[in-house]
Formats: sequence, C-alpha cells, structure tokens
Amino acid sequence: MILPTQALLVLLGRRRRALEETDVSLEGDEWGRYRKRPVVIDAKQLTQRVEIDTREGTVVGEAGDYLIVGVEGEIYPCGREIFEKTYEEV
Repeated sequence: MILPTQALLVLLGRRRRALEETDVSLEGDEWGRYRKRPVVIDAKQLTQRVEIDTREGTVVGEAGDYLIVGVEGEIYPCGREIFEKTYEEV
C-alpha cells in the first residue's frame, strides 16, 4: 500500500498537525509511545567515501559519516549529524 505524503507524516510522528491538515483516516485512533532500547553498537568515523552493499542496495557514506555495525551484524553508514543526535560514546 502506498500512502500519500500527509499519511506518511502521520506515521512519522507529526500525527497531530498532519491529521488536522488532511482528511486521511487511519484505522483506530490509539497510538502507543515507544522508546528506543538502549543498544550498544560498534562504529567508526569515516575518513573517506565508501560504498557499502546492504539489503536495501548500495549505500554511500561520506568522510565524516559513521560506519555502524548493527545488532544483527549488518554494516551501514550513518550521517554524522544523525549519528551524533542518536548515539553517545560508552
């Protein structure tokens, strides 16, 4: 199922404002609140551009981005700004 942009905004957390701006109706009005589990990952900041084959296809990481080894052993790049907002060194 392909959702219109406004419905995607609803699913991405801008639900109140997006619901007011559109007549998109999703089944049920009950939303749960969730916190990301504290997971420790291995990561290294990149010093050069890399191309990595992932399940979603080839992903590019630029110098300054981070290379992450996920909880299932998957390897993927993450932009510096997102990484620094999401992770802290342990």
